[in-house]
Amino acid sequence: MLSAIDGELVTGTAFWALVAGLAASFGWGLGCLLFDRLQTGRNGPSPLERRGIKPPTAAAMNLFKNSVACTVFLVACWVLGATMPSSHASWMLFLSGIAGFAIGDAMYFAAFPKAGVQLSAMIGNLTPPLAALLSWLFLDEMIAWQALAWMAVVVFGISLVVLDPVAYPRDHDKQVPPGDRALGIAYAFTSAVAQAVGIVMAHSAMNQVEILPATVWRLLGGIALAVPIAILLGSKRGERPIPAIMELTRPLRQRPLFLMLMVPTFVATILCLPLHSFAVRGAPSHLASLVLSTSPLFILPLGPLFHARFGRLSVVGTLIGFGGLAGVLFS
Repeated sequence: MLSAIDGELVTGTAFWALVAGLAASFGWGLGCLLFDRLQTGRNGPSPLERRGIKPPTAAAMNLFKNSVACTVFLVACWVLGATMPSSHASWMLFLSGIAGFAIGDAMYFAAFPKAGVQLSAMIGNLTPPLAALLSWLFLDEMIAWQALAWMAVVVFGISLVVLDPVAYPRDHDKQVPPGDRALGIAYAFTSAVAQAVGIVMAHSAMNQVEILPATVWRLLGGIALAVPIAILLGSKRGERPIPAIMELTRPLRQRPLFLMLMVPTFVATILCLPLHSFAVRGAPSHLASLVLSTSPLFILPLGPLFHARFGRLSVVGTLIGFGGLAGVLFS
């Protein structure tokens, strides 16, 4: 199967890689809504709070999903007899996991309570132009000028979602202060930058390795930086290192919390990461980042089921943003 996308001839493998990326985005969007529901509850106490359990921090949720997924994929590699990547590819994948999983996902989860899932996901659509720029600078990938124009449309759509007053996240029916929302936007933007770096670094290494071992090495990178990040964030809250580490690992030690986090972890990570890795390996970096940024398209219809609030600007901005994504794909 051959198709023309972004001025390039895309083979059947690349086409199915893009399809896998869309499936991963759907699972990631659903999983993020499930994580956010456990953490915030939106229109009342969260399911965790109703059971008397303190919701975990963003860093703790991130470490939990990465640790559980890494364990599952390590077992799968052993059962399937997968070949581990070379030392050079391993380090590239490890570093890409630090950028994408440790920093990118932690900042993404931290943005949810302050900026909301939909806005955080829309800001994540800045990842494609950033990845395209990095690919042009370091991988010599070409980008059609039409694609750059459509990316401006994506940014315009994001701007509309940012301006939507109805979509402001609420905690127990109280509006989050504007300063907190600005901080959430900053977290989401930092996540987009880190994700772009991670995708470009992984793309150059994953062409040489099998999907599951590559995913394991990326997750190991995400796990490795979790403790330093937790200590840093804990120090800002006035916590000593040991209490910060205990809070970071609480979801792994507290059985009720462990069980409740398993559902979103299974949906957003265990099911989606192999699809995510296949998309990163099989498609050009900027196209892979595009399809992996489509979760807002799925969050929009799913959000009301989780008490998410969307105004007209969010709906219009999301549709415009994805019109821009379609334009990039077919320009």
